[in-house]
Amino acid sequence: MDRELWARFLRLFRAASPLTKPRLLLFSASRALRRSLGVDVYRGGRFRFVFGDFVVRQGRGDLGTIDEVFGRGIYEVPGFAAHDGDTCVDVGANIGCVTVLWRRTNRTGRIVAIEPHPLALATLRANLALNEEATATSVVAAAAGATAGEVTVQVDGDGQTMARHPGLDAAWGAPYTHPTELRVPCRTLDELLEAERIDHVDLMKIDVEGFEAECLAGAGRTLARVDRLILEYHAPALRTACLDRLSAAGFAIEERAPLLFARRIAAAGQPRRV
Repeated sequence: MDRELWARFLRLFRAASPLTKPRLLLFSASRALRRSLGVDVYRGGRFRFVFGDFVVRQGRGDLGTIDEVFGRGIYEVPGFAAHDGDTCVDVGANIGCVTVLWRRTNRTGRIVAIEPHPLALATLRANLALNEEATATSVVAAAAGATAGEVTVQVDGDGQTMARHPGLDAAWGAPYTHPTELRVPCRTLDELLEAERIDHVDLMKIDVEGFEAECLAGAGRTLARVDRLILEYHAPALRTACLDRLSAAGFAIEERAPLLFARRIAAAGQPRRV
């Protein structure tokens, strides 16, 4: 086990319930056997941590996502927590980690989780059902893009749950073992929020694996309704495009690569970057 995987294992092991700790050990050992011999000794199941319960399966990257959100806490930046009563929109919700994170501090507000990958959607719904406080979340089975209709995403036939832009630079994500393309429903954020009757968003997260520019292109009216936005970019050109669009929309931006933390500027004057 390399250093990064060992650090992740320790973080999650410390946060695991007594019954989950031996399962986590077995899961990690089975993961090594799966990589070296292609044999599944233990495929996973329901894991309980201090921050919530999650379905974890071999080969899907679930533990990495859980650790990113709860172990490393990459979204826990001052001023960007969800408060009780907030309206929050999770664009590219994947298996629901950020949604569950938000529900820990926002028990009564509205949360909409948007995800196009069928396998991720199934796990997302399962994870929301395992965490009672998150069951009221609205789930939208679609990608967020520039126009409504359908869009092509790249998925991994080996079980990984990230739906990527087909042209995503390999430097921004390890190549899939068995890449395939899939057509999924696509909606603009402008249309989607209007259909959901949302006229104000307290906190939005966008992690769309290379579709950042398309997503923002379909969110012209939406951005004017958002107070705080967290966006992950997946290429240098996308970083520039997103910075320009968010700045033009009236946000002050703090960067913690590859994440942009944008806050609407309340005072009059020219948009700025911070």
